[in-house]
Amino acid sequence: VYDQGEEKSFLTNKLTIGEALRAEGIHVDSTDSVEPRTSTKLIASNYQVNIYRARSVVIHDGITRVQVQTAEQSPRRVMEKAGLVMYDEDQAHFELSRNPLTDGGAGLQLFVDRATSFQFNLYGKSFEARSQATTVGAMLKEKGIKLGKDDGVSNADTTPLVRGMSVSVWRNGKQTVTQEAAIAKPIEEVKDMDREIGFREVRTAGTDGLRQVTYEIEVRNGQEIARKEI
Repeated sequence: VYDQGEEKSFLTNKLTIGEALRAEGIHVDSTDSVEPRTSTKLIASNYQVNIYRARSVVIHDGITRVQVQTAEQSPRRVMEKAGLVMYDEDQAHFELSRNPLTDGGAGLQLFVDRATSFQFNLYGKSFEARSQATTVGAMLKEKGIKLGKDDGVSNADTTPLVRGMSVSVWRNGKQTVTQEAAIAKPIEEVKDMDREIGFREVRTAGTDGLRQVTYEIEVRNGQEIARKEI
């Protein structure tokens, strides 16, 4: 058992990890996190158990300041625990509190750097986008958008990217259409030789994702005769 930098080994005849910890006098609070879960049945000859103790974290999100008690280790999960949304383009980092007394007794701080949100019309598809870039040109580069000779953009590359602004990218000549396509959720199988044959358990249920796919289409006499993903 690994618990806050301390390591302890022991033998047990208990049936689950949770029962074994209690029998050994290792208290786990409801806000703590244990891997594997406390409900895991002890059927193998040995286990390595990690206990992540809940601690107080102060989240600095712009003018918002939230304190939360959590054992989560990643910024995104800490934010979720506090009821805050963290987008893929947002950035966050932990820092030790320099003055826990002024931080409500919290020894850890989480600073959030929000990405700039703006309206993006990409080849006819409008949606809200986010970026850490400071200019339109840097945003296009960040998102991997390479303009062709027939493409146009509504703002110059050096235009500052500010919250709420609109940016459009279009293609002259042939028509374009943007549609949503599903991204199948990845499946990772973890084999456990200590389990009985045929045993299956979903550890974490995934969900399908979505991606924006833009096609260049060629139309003749009102009919689509060619399509190419761009």
